[in-house]
Amino acid sequence: MKHAGKKQLGINSLDTIEKDFRLVATKLNANLVNKDAKVVLDALCQNIPWSLSNFWGLEIRLDDNNACSDILFEIKKDASVLPLLVESSNKSLIGNLIEHSNIWRGISQLAKSCMAEGHCFNRYIRNIWLEFDCAGVLAPQDKSFSNILHNPCVFIGPIENKLNVEQEMQLIAEFHKVFDVPFLAQKQACLEKMIRCLPSQAKIFQVGLMLARPTRDLRFCISHLSKNDIFDWLTSVKWTGDYLKLKSLLSKLPSKLRMLSLGVNITETGISPRIGLECYMDWDKPMEQDWSMLFELIEDQHVCKEAKREGCLDFVGFSPYLNNKLKGRKFYHGLFTSIHHIKLSINENALIDGAKGYLACYRPELDFDKFVENYSTSSSTSSVGGKGEYIL
Repeated sequence: MKHAGKKQLGINSLDTIEKDFRLVATKLNANLVNKDAKVVLDALCQNIPWSLSNFWGLEIRLDDNNACSDILFEIKKDASVLPLLVESSNKSLIGNLIEHSNIWRGISQLAKSCMAEGHCFNRYIRNIWLEFDCAGVLAPQDKSFSNILHNPCVFIGPIENKLNVEQEMQLIAEFHKVFDVPFLAQKQACLEKMIRCLPSQAKIFQVGLMLARPTRDLRFCISHLSKNDIFDWLTSVKWTGDYLKLKSLLSKLPSKLRMLSLGVNITETGISPRIGLECYMDWDKPMEQDWSMLFELIEDQHVCKEAKREGCLDFVGFSPYLNNKLKGRKFYHGLFTSIHHIKLSINENALIDGAKGYLACYRPELDFDKFVENYSTSSSTSSVGGKGEYIL
């Protein structure tokens, strides 16, 4: 099914996310992502198969004069997606990365284990995220580009049903093992205490190995926290920051925020003094999100440039494909773009010393047969829209 005047184009194994990036790149103004940075992101997207991810995003440093971005991709634990990560042929995009990168070999093993019945990855993982630190790369020809491509940071998202402490620890230990990262007893003890201190409604929604960073710290991300929960939990795990100033800062956050999440790094000596506070609006209503009060707060703290705020707000919308894309009995008609969340970087003095905007790109998958059925029903019962709107 297609809009009048549109062609239908099939998807093949050589298609990459480059096409989707180019579609939304026109919405990124030069103050947000400049021309050279777009070239770098475009080159990286040429290495990511189109079918690997339908939900990805850009990480923009709002306080930085440099107009550049990191990029992240979600990989769902899906039988049609995971096999792409275990390709052995070096003629394929992923096969070439696996051949030349230890981290990509680990990603491939992670995907295999996610498909293996009985493995904790199969039982406990919901999705995988890959993050590429492109912001410091000047051109695809630079040696640093190859290093970034072959050494992403890797995150796993535990399943929606809350795991117990033993299951969480097993999952995280296996995660370290697959990437050959030491999981020393001191770090294990620190992590176990952190999990046991979580409030009952809190959820570990993401665990990351920062494999692109020299320290290779463990990133620990917690959702479903109230402002009081954040304060109490940091107290219980002996965060070394300024608690009174943190409490004051939390009280200034806009009441319109739908959810707060907390991200901390766990080092060999314990929890890092720097923490990340992620602020979310209602994902289901991106056009109705009101980020104004949060932007005012971070602009007052001098961690957001006005041009970057405007660039983020202008990014929200829908970018239709020139031609609908088909894959089997599924079809795709474009990309929804939105502000996914804003992360505040808080130092041990409880001051916001940095802010990042996360811009989301989502490609909805539509079922061809259901669409035809719904169209037929609506065409026979209504004269509005109807026959001139779609061509079968």
